[in-house]
Parts: sequence; C-alpha cells; structure tokens
Amino acid sequence: ANSPDYAFRQTYLDNWQKAKLPEYILSTDVSTARNLVEHELNERKIVATHYQHVDGTSFAAPITASVVAQMLEANPNLTSPIIKNILISTASRLANFPAIRQGFGVLNARLAVEEALKESHFFDHETLTPPRIEGDKIVFFITMIMLKLFI
Repeated sequence: ANSPDYAFRQTYLDNWQKAKLPEYILSTDVSTARNLVEHELNERKIVATHYQHVDGTSFAAPITASVVAQMLEANPNLTSPIIKNILISTASRLANFPAIRQGFGVLNARLAVEEALKESHFFDHETLTPPRIEGDKIVFFITMIMLKLFI
C-alpha cells in the first residue's frame, strides 16, 4: 500500500499471495486498489507480509528485553535503575491515548541504546551492596557510609 503508483501493481503481484489478499483488487484502478489493500491489511491488523499487529504485555516484554540486551551490549556497566530511567526518559507519549493505556509511552529502541552509550554515572559496585538483616537491624551500605535502621 506504500508503493508509488507506477510500482503499485507490480508490488501487489509480487506480494498478494504472501499477504493472502484478494485477486479482484487488481481489476480496479490504482487509487481504489490502494484503498482496498489498506482496508484489508488494517482489518487483519497486518503490519508486513509475515507480521500481524499484536499488543499487550506478552508482546511488549520480549521487545523491551531485547532493547535492554542491546543497551547492555552497548554499555555493560549499566545498572537496573539506570536502564529503567533510560527506558522511561526515551519513551514517546502517544497523543490521544490516556496514560493508563500507554504507561510511559512507546519504547524508542534507537534512542534508548544511544543514551546507554552516553551513560557514565555508575555506582562503585564494591561498596554498594543490597540491604541485609543483622539480628534486629536492617543494614544498608552506601559507598563507605553504613546506615542502620532499627525495627
């Protein structure tokens, strides 16, 4: 549906069987054919000849995980909070969609990886450890400062 008019018919002939589009479309003029193809693809939520539109967590999680893998490949020193911050700050909000439906927006993989490459603020992993329980205390280590909270 995105071919220039002069190439539309050939593109259609090359792809109609893969996309399982109706053959009758070829008997119409280019403008009508283009509209019919677009309508057909939208109805079936087809993105390309081998991909259909899907949504939800089951589709978003693997894509996000693959972007995080690319970010870590670009910069292995990234920590979980930094990765989260980069993903949130590089996401794009969708106009006309409520925040409850889109969270922080659409993942921008290219921008996230570019930001990961630039990131240079890291914790000293040797002095930053997770909290632990010692007797009746929760102990936090942050750099060389030890904080104790009593429970």
